[in-house]
Amino acid sequence: AEGPGHCLCELWSNRPQRFPTRSISTTCRKFFVRCRDCCGARSWKLPEGQRSRSRSQRPAEPHIFAVKSRSAPSVVITSRLLYFVLLATVINAKMAKFKLMYFDARGVSETIRYMFAVSKTPYEDFRYSFTFGTPGDFSTVQRPEFDAAKAAGDLDAGLGRLPILEYNGAKIGQSKTIERFVAGETGMNGDGPVEAALVDAMCENIRDVKDMYQKAKTADDTKAEYFATKMPEFMAKVEKTCQNTGCWLVGSKVSLADAAMYVFIKEFFDNKEGAWAALKECPKIRAAVEAFGALPEVTAWAAARPDTMF
Repeated sequence: AEGPGHCLCELWSNRPQRFPTRSISTTCRKFFVRCRDCCGARSWKLPEGQRSRSRSQRPAEPHIFAVKSRSAPSVVITSRLLYFVLLATVINAKMAKFKLMYFDARGVSETIRYMFAVSKTPYEDFRYSFTFGTPGDFSTVQRPEFDAAKAAGDLDAGLGRLPILEYNGAKIGQSKTIERFVAGETGMNGDGPVEAALVDAMCENIRDVKDMYQKAKTADDTKAEYFATKMPEFMAKVEKTCQNTGCWLVGSKVSLADAAMYVFIKEFFDNKEGAWAALKECPKIRAAVEAFGALPEVTAWAAARPDTMF
């Protein structure tokens, strides 16, 4: 500005991008007169040489973030308020607390644990212990801590079953629901809604081929047929859904789909060699499984986790 008589609002609207926000109301107030029309404030100008008065003595100043309306009172949002709102949001996100409750086993929770490991997300891995009266006979299993928690209603969110994920005080049941939730919270659910849907579809494909195995494993001949023909044929169809050009099943980064496929192929079956052989005609799925297993977070977790029966 060239001197006294310029409107503060005009100065603000024509300011350079580097002009400090607070400079107008502190340093330059003695040189500019505010107009009654655009500011709605009393015009004023300090005589040359007079020192600025204390804040309590100064005329009311319009804030640069004030929104004026003829039909509604002024709404003032200060930069300091915005700062604290954003700060509170960041702090709340960093304080988000995950607690995964499951038995002392890999089971249906291992995919979730792998996602926590890969994303470097801290969580509490709470495990209910159990023992067998007769080894391998689930009718003789003893789990006093789990039974006490169930009787107390602590497991109601999971219908009295596990796993349960506690997140900032809220409890979530159902393993697949927990997988999708954790994937979304840890950045492992693809980029955007389309990739999220493709990740979900891949997980449903894995569920289907698992269900096929549950029916086939009841007899030796049907189990052999599953690894020889059923699984290879199904996985060849799944291979065709992999449209990515990189090493991951969906998109350009690791996701829940890769974690679920790795656990399915490498840890779900007793016959791990048969499961890997079933992917003979599935180079993209094989590449994703190998890439996931080579991640340092995956190898570190596999080495550090408790050694359990299943």
